[in-house]
Amino acid sequence: TDSPVPLGFIPEEASSSTATSSAATDPAAILRAGGWTKTESGTWEKEIDKTKVTLAVAISTANTPLFDQTATFIANAWKSIGVDVTVSQFEQTDLVQAVIRPRDFEALLYGADIGRQADLYPFWHSSQKNDPGLNIAQYTNIDVDALLQKIRAEQDTAVRTTTIHRIESIIKQEVPAVFLFVPTFGYVVDKSI
Repeated sequence: TDSPVPLGFIPEEASSSTATSSAATDPAAILRAGGWTKTESGTWEKEIDKTKVTLAVAISTANTPLFDQTATFIANAWKSIGVDVTVSQFEQTDLVQAVIRPRDFEALLYGADIGRQADLYPFWHSSQKNDPGLNIAQYTNIDVDALLQKIRAEQDTAVRTTTIHRIESIIKQEVPAVFLFVPTFGYVVDKSI
């Protein structure tokens, strides 16, 4: 999914997805447009403040099978296009205390449970961008802030859905985070329940 709102919270047919051109999603084209050049060894370099810098990213994530597999997949994909990638895994408590709370990361692979009410306020309102807030991306947008405040006071489901779509559209356009997937969980329930 490429949305800050997990599937199921708003009707799919009303989703505000947009098509992107292949040039806009070609990593090499994006890097070249950003001034990066590919070296003979296959890595990317750019001169920043009169110093040659190699394109590298450090991913911080939890030490669980799901995040290990996902981080490995992402690292391999980036490495295949010439990005130097390191992955650091932490126990959940250490990840929260040493990485998330102080916002000490280059790239963070993490999951969030927004709850049954789809309350996006803790995750996207600018007042929540510092610890102990949950706006880990440290996203700031005054229009989104106003819409998030509106949702919290709104009782009409149709108005809430429309407002969530507006928030979704703004966040997808600005890309403060990359939304990878929404895991599904199957439950076996006795017929008598």
